[in-house]
Amino acid sequence: MPASVASVPPTGATSWRGWQDQAGQVVRNQPAYQTLLLTCRTIAALYELAAREPAQRAEPAAALRVVAQAVEQTWDRERFADDPRKHQPVFPFDRKEHLIVKLHDVLASAGVPDEQGVQRDQAPHPTTARNSVGGTAS
Repeated sequence: MPASVASVPPTGATSWRGWQDQAGQVVRNQPAYQTLLLTCRTIAALYELAAREPAQRAEPAAALRVVAQAVEQTWDRERFADDPRKHQPVFPFDRKEHLIVKLHDVLASAGVPDEQGVQRDQAPHPTTARNSVGGTAS
């Protein structure tokens, strides 16, 4: 087994914390490493939410909301905070690949209100949405 594989923390919903503890050892590319950690936190939070029965999802959903806020803060720092693409992809068919939108969809389906306490509705399915030139997205 290669040494790099042997040093990877054990898998599971909280394994990203082992990598977080080692963040101080990263000398170069610290912002990229922090983004990697956020990706791990996102996956762990989604995994934890999916592993619970619907009646027991309040705590993991709250943790996912914190992660969604961290993803939005990263967008604001690394892109433009007022970019309209932050919450609405340019093309409707991109919706399924837009992390912020999908996190809010998951939170809405879990019954978690947004930051202002408003329950967001999920957007229509991409096949029924209209694209910017008036055609139907597929």
